[in-house]
Amino acid sequence: MERLTGSNKIYWIHLLLLTSLLGACVVNPTATTPDATNLKLPDFEDLLPDGPTTINAPVANPLDTPQTGKFAATLTSLGVRLSTTELNTLKRLIQIKPTGKWSRTRTQNAAQTLSANFKRFGSLFQPPPNNEEDYQQRAVSFAEKENIPYFLDLQYYLDSNQFLVIRWDSKTGEFVGIQPDGTLINYLVSFAVKSPRYVEIDL
Repeated sequence: MERLTGSNKIYWIHLLLLTSLLGACVVNPTATTPDATNLKLPDFEDLLPDGPTTINAPVANPLDTPQTGKFAATLTSLGVRLSTTELNTLKRLIQIKPTGKWSRTRTQNAAQTLSANFKRFGSLFQPPPNNEEDYQQRAVSFAEKENIPYFLDLQYYLDSNQFLVIRWDSKTGEFVGIQPDGTLINYLVSFAVKSPRYVEIDL
């Protein structure tokens, strides 16, 4: 075995110090805001409301003509034309009140979906929610706010022929999906909610 000389000792000491420093420099991953194409969970297309999916809420002012207003005009410009029945369904959807419960998917129950949402999106908030319950309460409070615009996820509609309504605040970036049964999903922060993926509903 080679005997350590003075210069060798200094070399090995420096090497050990460098190794220790590198080992201590553990980079903590930071949350990044998902862009408009990555807002959905892997099972987002398989959403399964816990309650009835038929909309029976009364419509204050049923639409007589299917293509009126900025919303319909935007859809028309994108080559999408909704019937009067579909527009009335959307109008009912934006009148749905949140139940305070979380939505489930075909592969996850409500508790599992809530946990997945919290783990993925919780760190996007400042300050971040303390736990899943805090995260859920914040989502419900946001969904219940007045004067927060509703948006149609147009890509989801084109892919699944089903309406998915979300609420989004352009100032805070808060975003949440509201199911026909009033359950919530995907409460997050994003400033990438833009047309043509998301179209504001002004019915």
